[in-house]
Amino acid sequence: MLMIENNKSLNQEFYNYFLGLFDDFVYNFRIELQFMEETHINSFKSSAFRSVLSYIIKKNSCPFKSFLCEDCLIKSDCVYYNLFETKVRSLNINNGKNILFDTYKHFILLSENKQTYIKSNDIITLNLILFAESIKYLPNIFFSLIEVGKTVGIGKERAKFFVISLYNNDRKVYDIKESHISFTTIESYKFDRIEVGEKIKVVFKEPLILKEMTDEVDFKLLIKLILRRMSLLITYNRKYGLIDKNKYLELKYSLLKEAESIKLISFNTKNTLDIRFSMSKHKEILFKGKIGEYVYSGNFNNFGRILEIGKIIGVGKNCSFGFGRYIIEKLN
Repeated sequence: MLMIENNKSLNQEFYNYFLGLFDDFVYNFRIELQFMEETHINSFKSSAFRSVLSYIIKKNSCPFKSFLCEDCLIKSDCVYYNLFETKVRSLNINNGKNILFDTYKHFILLSENKQTYIKSNDIITLNLILFAESIKYLPNIFFSLIEVGKTVGIGKERAKFFVISLYNNDRKVYDIKESHISFTTIESYKFDRIEVGEKIKVVFKEPLILKEMTDEVDFKLLIKLILRRMSLLITYNRKYGLIDKNKYLELKYSLLKEAESIKLISFNTKNTLDIRFSMSKHKEILFKGKIGEYVYSGNFNNFGRILEIGKIIGVGKNCSFGFGRYIIEKLN
């Protein structure tokens, strides 16, 4: 059980309950691809792989390709619709009801590899994160990726590739040499409560994208972003009612109040610009963000596990493309 320290206003029972919702909630995978041909590809590979995956999954799973997804009678059971289509729903998680677009909330797909020219035999790694019951779509994503490599390819030259291995956390569950995989042995990611000391450095390796961009991300804003992402993921991926709205707002207020005492000591960031082509909108979309580091000082006793969760699920906008991912460095 997590113990709350130095903040008597926190509801310990709900604090433990809310963070405990992420037990058996996140599934972390690493996929290794070996290319058979050379190709040129955008450094922002997440969009390219999502695009070809959505094409293959729709081709294999949709029996009514001439219908609009919203008008389809079997959309609730459709793999493609649940993974890739935009759904509009009303949530009552913040102050009043919000109409939100529920899109790409079930998984994160990204590649930290930024090279734009891939040679034959090069190996690149994809990171796949599935949430809650979306783990049931792992076979669809995995075997569709194998089909992409064999038939469609990726990049400007549509280079073919092999899926040579799949890791669940750090355990190999598939090797192309053995051609066998057991989905019954998959385990969820275990979050720890990290001990961070009195000074930490948060390094955004992937761009942080905010609705209103700012150079200074103080600790209160960082925690606010993580809590928002956590609450939305829980609401999207599990039945609403797991979170008591009033208790959540009280917890949020108390944590943000405590976060005000943690100081932003220094920061060093630079602007980034990523471009993806939207197949549905038939145009290029620009992602303007920031990468860099922020150094904070204070008492992090109640924030260790929250920071650990945020590190995996990402913060800010467009997290499903891998944006807003960071690492934590302890400083003495």
